[in-house]
Amino acid sequence: MNLNYDQQPEALIELLAKADQTLPAHHIAVDYDGEVLLDPQVHYPHVPLDRYRFHTRIWEAGMRSTQKLRELHSTLITLLHSGADQSDWSIAA
Repeated sequence: MNLNYDQQPEALIELLAKADQTLPAHHIAVDYDGEVLLDPQVHYPHVPLDRYRFHTRIWEAGMRSTQKLRELHSTLITLLHSGADQSDWSIAA
């Protein structure tokens, strides 16, 4: 998904629904073009998370909360449009 085109939180919720449910936490990285990547280090182990515009971690418990996911989406949109760079924060369960 891309935050520049998918402005609705349902797109993020749908992306996270495809996550590996056996992991206790997931990394979400946002690239400079607004592309949201779920667990990029699994698919691209040679690319450090700091290479992305910003990244965060969400715990499995937070992924079960629609409210937390809507807050995450809002925060990602805000960071993208504010010009934030290299932030690292996490959402507590």
